[in-house]
Amino acid sequence: IPEGVEVTTRCNSKYTYIFIQNFNRKSVKINLDLTGKEVLLGEYKDSQIQGLSTIVVKCCKQDEM
Repeated sequence: IPEGVEVTTRCNSKYTYIFIQNFNRKSVKINLDLTGKEVLLGEYKDSQIQGLSTIVVKCCKQDEM
């Protein structure tokens, strides 16, 4: 996890939600395997998370990152 990036999770009985927050002013590169997962919020393009932004990823419990 790059400096200035925070990753937290929240779970219910069926899904895990992964919150990835970039507190840097510039975009950062972070490699995520999104196969079979859904980005609910934010933009993850070219392995980049924009500066001062958040993405939320939804995955089934057995498919956790």
